[in-house]
Amino acid sequence: MSLKLIPFNDAWITHEKIDVHAIYRRPRYVEDEFGEMVREFDNSGKATWDITGPLPVRQHNKWRAKGFEYVTLANRTSLKIAAQFGTLPPGTSAAEFDQHQTGGPWSWKKYVQDAETMSTIEAEQLRQDIDEFGADVVERIRQRTDPAFRIPEHLRGVKAKTQLEKRDKSKATEVA
Repeated sequence: MSLKLIPFNDAWITHEKIDVHAIYRRPRYVEDEFGEMVREFDNSGKATWDITGPLPVRQHNKWRAKGFEYVTLANRTSLKIAAQFGTLPPGTSAAEFDQHQTGGPWSWKKYVQDAETMSTIEAEQLRQDIDEFGADVVERIRQRTDPAFRIPEHLRGVKAKTQLEKRDKSKATEVA
């Protein structure tokens, strides 16, 4: 079962009596061979992130200014408060988001597991797309929806396979 994230609600910032905490993430940067800090990407070309512990949502604008993005509410107490004030998505209940027996709506283990599963699926799809269209074309197409997307270094410059190479590969799998 994947982690069901709670969408952000602006009322959490402005309401005097709502004091909830959330998990945030921000882009991970690594040092390149020239000593410059650059975005880190996983094996599927997706940007990687650092995850925070519980932070007060009242300071959401402060976190955003520092480059953080909201992920979900951090604990069962925050979930109960959000439900009490009717700030969960319409037609949902707190029980739908209470997915972790000890922690409520947030489980870093489930979050990482979901991210790894998606990364593996996306890496396989990326490799198939590159085999069919070539690395340069795939990078340009994916950057239309995700401007931060970069083809991983080990796949840069890979050309699309010809029809003959594809046919030979399919025959080899039939024989095996």
